[in-house]
Parts: sequence; C-alpha cells; structure tokens
Amino acid sequence: MRHFGHIPSVKRAGLFHREPVEFTAASPARTLATALGATLYSPATRPRLATAVRKQAARGVVSMVLCLEDS
Repeated sequence: MRHFGHIPSVKRAGLFHREPVEFTAASPARTLATALGATLYSPATRPRLATAVRKQAARGVVSMVLCLEDS
C-alpha cells in the first residue's frame, strides 16, 4: 500500500518533499504503527455499501472502518 498511490507519480513528486513510501504487512513495526493514517468510518447500514467502499478506495482511502454496531 502507499498513501496517495492513486495520484500519478509525476504529480506526487510536485506535492511532497519526500514521497510516501510503499508499506506492507511485512514492514517494520515502527512503520506500521504510523502507516494507518486517517481512517474513514462509515455505517454498514448504507444500501449500496460495496459501491461506497469501492468509490472511497478509488479516491485514495487506505483505511476504512465499517461500523456494524447499529446494523
């Protein structure tokens, strides 16, 4: 995974002094502790939940929680 991976590399180079690096489950614990970034919470009661998840992923969301508590 890579934060801002949905943005073309040419644009990312102009946005960041140092581009975000790719991380995986095998990355060091120190990296993973901060790699989560912002998390989007969404109620799981949405009628088209799968469509909403795909839409947010296309927008660059890396971490999303689907709240099943009230479902």
